[in-house]
Amino acid sequence: MLKRIVSISLSSFVAGATVQFMVFGLYVSALVVPQNFSVWFLLTLYAISETVLLCTGLHFVCAVPLYSLILRNLRRDERRYYPLCTLPVGILFAAGLTWMTGEFDERIFTFLLPAGLIFGILWWNRIEVGSDATPRTP
Repeated sequence: MLKRIVSISLSSFVAGATVQFMVFGLYVSALVVPQNFSVWFLLTLYAISETVLLCTGLHFVCAVPLYSLILRNLRRDERRYYPLCTLPVGILFAAGLTWMTGEFDERIFTFLLPAGLIFGILWWNRIEVGSDATPRTP
């Protein structure tokens, strides 16, 4: 089970980082006319680089254990509850950071919501459905 949780958390981290990269790629494209792909790429990486360490810490240290506790205790038969139960965690983290810093950081918000959604979806697919499946014989 621990191997599945690590796999799910890494996959959801990559999904959150990918969505964050796409959103800030659009943001950079709106501000600067991209004449060269490398300039656009480097500006997008620069815009994201400020929050990479914070998002990594929030995701692996705070969010993944909280997601695991919530989803482990959730025993619903309908699969739509699993991704929906992880979305409020991202919203609460973003609200807490807004309250502590005094300003809304959309970069963290664009990371935490897709990462939580993918974590809930993968939890359903790999742990809930995967534990019911019969193991294959070699």
